[in-house]
Amino acid sequence: MDTNTEPDGLAQLKAGLEEVRGLVLELKTSRQPAERAEIRQELDEVEADVEKLAKKYGLPASTIRESIAAAKRAERKDEMRDVVRELLEEMIDADDEDDLVDEVADEVAKPKAKPRAPKPDPVVDEPVEDTAPHIPHWSDRSIGDLLK
Repeated sequence: MDTNTEPDGLAQLKAGLEEVRGLVLELKTSRQPAERAEIRQELDEVEADVEKLAKKYGLPASTIRESIAAAKRAERKDEMRDVVRELLEEMIDADDEDDLVDEVADEVAKPKAKPRAPKPDPVVDEPVEDTAPHIPHWSDRSIGDLLK
């Protein structure tokens, strides 16, 4: 939506929310306690002004507070995204290095297996001939032998 066609109140609310976002950035980057206290005070004043504008135009104050909190969370996410990515990349690299170190350590720690002497072939005795008398099956005998 073009800013020229927006009602004046919405433009003021947007400007107020942008000012809150800028103050949050300043607060996060400042290091001096006195400077931080001054920025916090200014931030509280701007938030109060935004809430007054919201009431004036019929918007619930809770909606504005939620918008301000969402802006702060979004800013925090943007700020932390790069840090988290770097940490994850370092962890992945460390895992890869640990895996490589573990593999090398395993190879070094394993004693080399001595070549085993081949097992001798089992001694096969000559088959012993069966000395038991052989009686042919009854169906193999001649009929004359069966009747005797």
